[in-house]
Order: sequence, then C-alpha cells, then structure tokens
Amino acid sequence: MIDSTITIPEKRNKRPAWTRTVDIVLRTAHVAVTSVLFGAAVYGITFHELSFWFHLATTTGCALVASEVYHWPHWPYQGRGVMGLIHIGLLGLIYIRPGML
Repeated sequence: MIDSTITIPEKRNKRPAWTRTVDIVLRTAHVAVTSVLFGAAVYGITFHELSFWFHLATTTGCALVASEVYHWPHWPYQGRGVMGLIHIGLLGLIYIRPGML
C-alpha cells in the first residue's frame, strides 16, 4: 500500500521583498547616473568635471554586482554576469585612461 500523505517539500527560491526594492532603486540610480555621465561626455565636458559622476556610476555599478552575487552566487560566470563584468572592464579603461573620454 502507498502512503499518500507523504509530500515533497517545495524549494523556496523566493527572495525577500526588500531585496527587490533595493535592486530597483540601485538599477534606477545607476541608469540615471550613467545617463548624466555619457550625456555630458557627448557634449565634450572634460573628465575632471565628470569625476564625481564617474565615481557615482562606479559605486552604483559595484552595488549592483554585489546585489546580483548575493542573490545568485553563480552569477559571475553566467552570460549576464560575464556581460556585466565586460561592461565594468570597459568603464575601467576610462578610469585608467581618462583622455579617451
């Protein structure tokens, strides 16, 4: 006879609501800051005048990476993680060689 009362526990992958809110705020801030940064670069504003915005973009981007790794530790070597790290590397070139901007 089979016991029909045995249940398989469900895997709980749902994350807390506050982390979703933090992700939305970080992503919005990052998009806004990088919009200002690249918009000003298009108009030829020097790197030294944009250094505050560059550091703010770097900070929000690193916070986004930390948030992603916190949610999913395998993120760095997935496709989206690799693209994010390439994105960070390209912006790192601007920091190393500010004359390029």
